[in-house]
Amino acid sequence: MLNEHDFVVQLRHEVISDIQLRVVDQSITRRTVLTSPITRVVHSHSPFSRMRAHWDKPRLEFAGQKLRLATTVRGGVRPPWKRVNLTADGTVHLDGMPGVRSTRRNLPLVTLARPKRSDLVMDELEVSYQGTDKPASRLDTMFARRAYRRRLFSRVMRSLAGMPLNCLPESLPVCLKPKDRAVGGLVLSDARVVRDSARKLLTLAMSTTCGASSIFYPVNFLLDATANVAVGLTPAGVNRVLAWLCERGLATGTAESPQGPLPWRWREVTVALLDDQRIHLTGSLEHPGGLTIVDSPVRMGMAQSKLLVRPELSSADNAGEELITEAVTALIRRIFCDVPADGEPRHRFVIPATDITVDAPMTGLFFYDGYLVAHYQVPLARHDTMLTIADPKPAPTIEIEPTGPSDVPGVPVTVRLTAHLRSYGAGPYDYAWWIGDPPRLRRNHGATATVRKVALTEAVSVPAVLDSPKPIAVTLKVIDLLGQVGETTTELTYPAMLAALPKTPDSPDAGHSAVPVQHSAVAPMLKLPITTAAVAVAGLLAAGGVIGTAITKYASVPASRADTVTVPGPTGDHGTPGSPGASGRPGDAGATGSAGSVGPQGSVGPTGPTGPPGPPGPPGTCPPGPPGPPGPAGPQGPTGPQGPTGQRGPTGPTGPVGPPGGGSGQST
Repeated sequence: MLNEHDFVVQLRHEVISDIQLRVVDQSITRRTVLTSPITRVVHSHSPFSRMRAHWDKPRLEFAGQKLRLATTVRGGVRPPWKRVNLTADGTVHLDGMPGVRSTRRNLPLVTLARPKRSDLVMDELEVSYQGTDKPASRLDTMFARRAYRRRLFSRVMRSLAGMPLNCLPESLPVCLKPKDRAVGGLVLSDARVVRDSARKLLTLAMSTTCGASSIFYPVNFLLDATANVAVGLTPAGVNRVLAWLCERGLATGTAESPQGPLPWRWREVTVALLDDQRIHLTGSLEHPGGLTIVDSPVRMGMAQSKLLVRPELSSADNAGEELITEAVTALIRRIFCDVPADGEPRHRFVIPATDITVDAPMTGLFFYDGYLVAHYQVPLARHDTMLTIADPKPAPTIEIEPTGPSDVPGVPVTVRLTAHLRSYGAGPYDYAWWIGDPPRLRRNHGATATVRKVALTEAVSVPAVLDSPKPIAVTLKVIDLLGQVGETTTELTYPAMLAALPKTPDSPDAGHSAVPVQHSAVAPMLKLPITTAAVAVAGLLAAGGVIGTAITKYASVPASRADTVTVPGPTGDHGTPGSPGASGRPGDAGATGSAGSVGPQGSVGPTGPTGPPGPPGPPGTCPPGPPGPPGPAGPQGPTGPQGPTGQRGPTGPTGPVGPPGGGSGQST
């Protein structure tokens, strides 16, 4: 036999994804025994990488020889060097190899190998700025992806990679090698994961034999398209499970008989594979009537969603045929469909590292490639858990507040625009003001903006003044830290801009006398009282008449002051001649006319324009600075050539007499 692994659990791709989503749903509501819990909101409040994001739709796909873990991300990030919120939207994924590790209860758990931060692929994460139609710069894109990589990996992807990808039959008492000596089941000597990318199958192969081959040849047990989980056991694997049940007194039951309930218990039992439809069962069955030795073939299968087990007993065992059939059927049910049910047989599966269990109906039982294989149809759950928290979008309104208007020609009219939010989301906010025609984006990105418009300085005709001035378009886009956009628009006209202005002290309503005078400002742009004569002018214009080119408004005559220099008035009229006097004499001279009244004080003229800048001043003279410090000594020069030999000096004085010789003379 090529495959020496005793227990095999094979899963389709949709079951693997369903297991992952079941664990995610449970992790949202309570903490599981995972390494780190997951969070629905990924955020960072660091001033150097302020970001906030939601993730949704986690999925697992086959990517060649690896498994790809992907999720959809939507959020925003705020670079520290600008006051804008960038939007990041797209898919991130990482590829990893599945492996087997042990849970706290020593169950085999299939997860992706521990990933690294560099394994997270961010190429499909699109970065944009919703305040304009221009794409984000390369620097902004690099910054956003780097900020997202760090937070998404530590808060989401690493936890998703550590989630279970397999389920185990509850009746299969297997465990990996425990760290302590306590053994709670059949100790596995080998457990490995095999991927079949073509069929999208994931197979967990386990063995309790120390000499098992390290190579598992992929076998497709899921021949039925309606089944999504297959459990296969070799005869050796079935015998190990039966021996474990007999040792712990779990191979017991009760059979109904005319005499009443008959308890039974298997002392020992083994099976062997005969052909494609039968096994040979040998064992000792203990019951109230004694001990029965069973040694007969057993035919097994499924028919009309019912498990059929028929021992082929000899004539010597006919007396206890019902008891033996009941005991053999209970053994097979205990291994392959242990959920008590009156209808179709069902089996319970557990997801390691969690307390999640799933009951699946059994759809087939057959022999294939040396394995006793059972088919199951695990129900796929509806995952209604909301992974994304619904943060409200910004709902801005604009408050218009005139702050610096003037009725003097040439002076700008200033209006402050303030944004207010009716609903608050994830701050800080980015205020993108588009003002003007063509609209231009303001650079401050704050909650307020100022509009300044200069009034006309020339006298214009009445028809031109009565035309409505072109409004100023204002569009506000408020972007929160999640990249959500709230937008509102408005238009500014001069009557609307000046509607909230207080009345000037020069108006007739303030108690001053009004005299119509000629003025060059544009009347409709200033909220001032209009005389009856102006209304008459408008009526004549509507009738087709033409009267002048000047616009009038009220001008105030302030009270005289002692320190005010006034202008002399005009000369009064001549008096009337006197009546003829008596006796033909001329009459008295006429009385002198009264002096003319003082004329009104002239209004203050507008501020003159700023004069041109004066000529540059002469260059300044500075005294010379102190002398600098002496420079460092230069390097030592090379040795010069050898000079010529000098002249011979004079003869020196005679030296002293030397000491006597040391030799002794010999006389002759």
